[in-house]
Amino acid sequence: MPNLNLMKTYALLVFLLSLHLTAFAQNDFTLSGTILNENSEPIEAATVFIDGSTKIFKTDADGKYVISGLSRGGYHLVVNMIGYGSIKQDVLISDNTLTLNIKLIAKEQTLKEVVIVGDQRFKYLNTFRKYFLGESEYASACTILNSDIIHFNMKGQILSANTDDFLVIKNAVLGYKIKYLLRNFQYNTYLETTQYQGQCIFEEMTGSKLEQDKWRKNRKEAYYGSLMHYLRSLYRGTAQIEGFVTYKVLNTRLPIDIDIDPMKSGRLIKQIDESLIEIKYKRRLYTIYNKNLAARNFSFKKDERIIKELDEHGSIFKTDGKIDSKGNYIDYTELLVQGFWGRKRIGDQLPYEYVPE
Repeated sequence: MPNLNLMKTYALLVFLLSLHLTAFAQNDFTLSGTILNENSEPIEAATVFIDGSTKIFKTDADGKYVISGLSRGGYHLVVNMIGYGSIKQDVLISDNTLTLNIKLIAKEQTLKEVVIVGDQRFKYLNTFRKYFLGESEYASACTILNSDIIHFNMKGQILSANTDDFLVIKNAVLGYKIKYLLRNFQYNTYLETTQYQGQCIFEEMTGSKLEQDKWRKNRKEAYYGSLMHYLRSLYRGTAQIEGFVTYKVLNTRLPIDIDIDPMKSGRLIKQIDESLIEIKYKRRLYTIYNKNLAARNFSFKKDERIIKELDEHGSIFKTDGKIDSKGNYIDYTELLVQGFWGRKRIGDQLPYEYVPE
C-alpha cells in the first residue's frame, strides 16, 4: 500500500520547486535608456544601478545604459553622478524591453558643513555604525572603508548623517562589498529610534574555496527567517509551509495585542497581476519564524494574546505597497518594520539576486 504521507511530501516538494523555478528562471528582460543633463546633452560615466542588487552600469559616451538579466517585477532604478542630484525611479518590468530616459539636474554648490573632528566625531561614528550596520554578528564583522566621507550633524536630540558619494562597506561574513548612497540617516538619542534612506549595490567578494563555502553557509543562515524570505514566501502563498506564523495586531502600540489564531497565506494576500501581490490586511502584522509552531498552526490562549515586548524572533511588519517574487516592495507610502527584522540592518542584507542553494 502506498505511503500517503510520503506521497504528499513529495508532491509538496515538486510544487515548491516549480514555484521556485518559475519565479527566478525568467531573467531575460532588459532595461535601457539615456542619461541627459538639463540641456539634453548625454552624460558619460554616470552610475546607473538597481537598488539592492548586483546590477550596475556606467553610461557610455552617448549617455546610454543597458541593464539585462532582469525578471518580471518592480525595481528601484538609481542614477548617480558627482555634481548632479541623484535620481531614484520606480520601474515595473512586464515586457522584455523597457526604455527609460532620465534627465539629471546640476547640483548647486553650497558651503560645506562644519567639519567635526576628534573625540566627538569618533563618538558619532560609533553610534552610526551601531544603528546603521546593525548589532548582529554579521554586522559586527562589517568594515566601513571610507568613513571619512560621512557628514555628521547634531541638532538637539537628533544625530544626522549623509554622504555625497558611495559609502563602501566590506561584509567579511557574507562575502559582499556594499556601496551605499546614503541620502539621510537620523538617530533620535532620546527615543532611541533610527530611520535612514538610501540605495545600495552589492559586489561579490573573491576568496578561497574555504571562504566561499563559509560565505554560502552564512548567506543561507542570514536568508532563512529574514524579511526577504518572508515576502517571497507570501508571494508564493507558502509562508506557513516555509515556517512563518503570522497574526493580526489588534492595537497600535506596545504591549501588542494579537489575534489568537494565525492567518493563512491565502487570507493575507491578494494577487494584483502576474508579477505583483499586496497584503490585504492594512494594519500591523506580528510574525514569528518557527517551523514547529507553523506546522502546528499554533494558536495562543486567550490570556497569552498580549505580548509585552517583541521577543527575540518576533517581528512587526506593515506596508501599503506591492510585493514581487524577489521579495521587493514597491509603490508604498507607508513601511514599518520592528522587532527581529528591524534589528537586521545593512550588515544582514542580501542582494535580490540571492537564491539559497
